[in-house]
Amino acid sequence: MDDILALLKLCQPVAIFKTSCFRPNLFYDVIFKETLEDPYADLTQFAYSALGDHWEMSPPGERGCGIIYCRTRDGCEDLSHRLTKLGLHTQPYHAGIKPGIRQETQNGWMDGRIPVIAATVSFGMGIDKPTVRFVAHWCVSQTVAGYYQESGRAGRDGKPAKCRIYYSRKDRDTILFLLKKDENSIKTKSGRMKVGATIKSFNTMIKYCEESVCRHYLLAREFGDDMPDCRKHCDVCCTPKIVAQKISKFKSIFLGSKIKYKENNNFSDLYGGGREGVQQETHEYQREDNSNQEKEAAAALSKLISDEFSKRRGSKEKSEKYVKTRSTKVIQPSLKKIPEVSVVMREKYFDKLVEEIKLHIKSCNSNQHCPNLSDSDIKQCASDFEWNSFNSKGNIHMYRREIVNLTKSLREASVKLKFTL
Repeated sequence: MDDILALLKLCQPVAIFKTSCFRPNLFYDVIFKETLEDPYADLTQFAYSALGDHWEMSPPGERGCGIIYCRTRDGCEDLSHRLTKLGLHTQPYHAGIKPGIRQETQNGWMDGRIPVIAATVSFGMGIDKPTVRFVAHWCVSQTVAGYYQESGRAGRDGKPAKCRIYYSRKDRDTILFLLKKDENSIKTKSGRMKVGATIKSFNTMIKYCEESVCRHYLLAREFGDDMPDCRKHCDVCCTPKIVAQKISKFKSIFLGSKIKYKENNNFSDLYGGGREGVQQETHEYQREDNSNQEKEAAAALSKLISDEFSKRRGSKEKSEKYVKTRSTKVIQPSLKKIPEVSVVMREKYFDKLVEEIKLHIKSCNSNQHCPNLSDSDIKQCASDFEWNSFNSKGNIHMYRREIVNLTKSLREASVKLKFTL
């Protein structure tokens, strides 16, 4: 509310009219991926539970359905494939899919032929389907407003629905890493303020997941709403002891030796209020080490990779423009900017970059300066490296030299890491 007043430059006195954001038909909970034996099986069971018994017997237009939000396009593809193998028909939905196929998937979901969609956050804008029985987030949302909007697509018919986050330390740290790099790379004051607001909101989402506080209360507090009468409409209020045990188990996985560390990577500002009252801030996000050379080498590797991630995440509109086709590994394979450079050559350099990045990540695997990246993240990073080299150079010699310089920089960082281990 304060942001609205500031942006509209409204001066007191201002009459404020509020509608409660509390929706008692939505049950919110959080599950920690690291504590599950099989997260995919758990998600499948959750979906069936939310859809209810004999849901398939209902008329197609009245059947319950669900949405699973994923952070990346590859995540949508992978999750839909795994859930379908487990018996839950799930279709991917993201901007990398051809418009015709994407529209067909959306229509199938709307009319009840497709029960579940695994989608990026762009899905759902302008869509109002009353019978959504669950909304699951396979990765924690970056903002409270985004999560409230996305989870709010469930239960619009007023009937009970479930909203769940599958939370993991890896997802949390990856998002923090990328947001912090975005903040450091932006030069304008307005841009830095925008990213800063996102970081602040993500901090709230971390507290939402890692603290035993009423889920509805945290959402209401973010929007300046009164304390809701939750009672039994979230896991914390329904089974507080079980939730506390789950949080304790999640934290114990990473605390290990219970040695507290000194924060030295400027991430402390991401957790409002310091360590007081927030036990998760004692987690070892980075293991303290006496070797400055190892830190410098790891930081160099992180910078090489994260700079490309910052560019890729800087503008969603720009990234949508350069979509890789399913038949090739590189961005814009049909572009003939450098006639001597064929698609085959570009793919060979792409494969080489993937190999080099994996070797470097492996070499600093035990160092917390190195981000925890999935195979799809590594391939996307290599793809961006290759595309920037191809798009910015005027001939084959400059293109090759740029690739060589990139691999050389990665190898130099790796040598430093191996020397100090």
